[in-house]
Amino acid sequence: MKTLKITLIIALALMVSSSFASKMVKSKIGDLDIMAAQGSSKVLCTMGFNAELALLREAETEALVKGDCTGWVQKSKIEYVAQAAGNRSFDMGEVNVQNWIDNPSATFVLENNIEDFEGVEINRDFREYLTYTIDREQTEMRNGEN
Repeated sequence: MKTLKITLIIALALMVSSSFASKMVKSKIGDLDIMAAQGSSKVLCTMGFNAELALLREAETEALVKGDCTGWVQKSKIEYVAQAAGNRSFDMGEVNVQNWIDNPSATFVLENNIEDFEGVEINRDFREYLTYTIDREQTEMRNGEN
């Protein structure tokens, strides 16, 4: 049971890290010069207009990308490449996942150790954010709606 928890945590970490690592960018307006360092004028290599580059890190005005070489480019010269939806299935191994159609609710995995589970408290009290009341009739009259 403990190995199942560890396996699920590792799988979740891999899914999260792969979602961040898969950002791709390309040039907006033509060939793209990749610089050796931030703010540098030394060109390491030039990537073609249609070349896709892996986005490694972002700074304020520049981004670290990896293509034929790894270097910095101006963020104003690149745009994100839309990624196709991949396989989003997840293999739970030999864990039995059950759900009942007559009770439409979220599907989850029970591991017979509910006493170890720390609940999540959801506070749905928004009264502190309501600083004044709004009268519907006055709002409609003010906006010429009625």
